[in-house]
Amino acid sequence: NWMNELPQHLKDAPLMSLAIPGSHDSCAFNLNKNGPLAPDESKYFEPFKGVVYNWSITQELPIMDQLNIGIRYFDLRIAPKPDSEDLYFVHGLYGPAVQSVLENINQFLNYHPSEVVILDFNHLLEFKDEACHRKLIGMITSIFAGKLCPRQPTLANVTLTNLNNKSQQVIALYKYPVPNNLLWNQLYIKSPWLNKQNSTEVIKLLKENIKNKPSDVLYVSQGILTPDTMTIVGGLCSNLLNWEAGLNHKVMTWLDSKPDVNIIIIDDCNQEFADKVIAINK
Repeated sequence: NWMNELPQHLKDAPLMSLAIPGSHDSCAFNLNKNGPLAPDESKYFEPFKGVVYNWSITQELPIMDQLNIGIRYFDLRIAPKPDSEDLYFVHGLYGPAVQSVLENINQFLNYHPSEVVILDFNHLLEFKDEACHRKLIGMITSIFAGKLCPRQPTLANVTLTNLNNKSQQVIALYKYPVPNNLLWNQLYIKSPWLNKQNSTEVIKLLKENIKNKPSDVLYVSQGILTPDTMTIVGGLCSNLLNWEAGLNHKVMTWLDSKPDVNIIIIDDCNQEFADKVIAINK
C-alpha cells in the first residue's frame, strides 16, 4: 500500500513526477524450457534450450510477489503460441498465459484499491493480424473493466488523487495505435534501451540520461545489462541473474543518492530495490 501511504502533496502530483519501482521482462519468471522457442529467439538456438532458459529468466518473483514488494510498473512481452488459442508472455521461451497473470494483477488491485499499476504492453510479437490485437485488447478491457484510466491529451492530471477518486487503478500502454481510448499509446512513455554489456557504462548512461529526462511523459530508466552472443557463449554454465548481480549492486548504490528517477526497472527485483525507489519519494 505504499502509494496510499504517500503524503497528500505527492498524491496530487502527476505519476510522471513520482519514483516508481518496476521490473524488466516482468513475466519471465517461469519459462517452459521443454516447449518451443519464442519468436524473439533465433531458431539456431533450438538445440540449446537449457542455455536459452538460463539467459532468459529475468525475475525470480512471480507477479503477485512483485506487486506485494511494491513493484508498480510492468514490462510486458507477448506472443501467440503454436497450436494454442491463448496468448503467452515470452522471453526466449514461452512463459505464463497472459490471462492468468492479468487476473492476478486484478485480484491484487481488488484488495488494494488505492494502488495504481502501469502495464506496458510494448513487445507484441507475431501479431500478424487484427485477431491477436482484438483478443489482447478484449482481455485487458474485460479483466480491468472500470479500473482502466482512459487516455487523455496529457499526463498532467493523472495523479493518484484523481485516479483514486474515480476508482481507476490501471494505466495500460499499448504498442500499436488503437481506437480504444482506454489504452494509451507509446507517445506517453520514453524508455531508452542502453544495450550495454558493462555495468559501469550502464550506470554512467543512467546518470547522464536522467539529467535530460522529459517532464511531460513517463520516463523509464533501464538498469539492465543486455547479453550479446559472446557473453552467452562465454557463460554457458552461468545465467543472466548471476551475470547482472554486480550491476544490481551498483544500481542500489545509485538509488541511495536519491536520483530524480520516474520509473526504474531492473532484472531480479527484490524488496530492497523496491524500498530504495519508494524512499526517493519520501
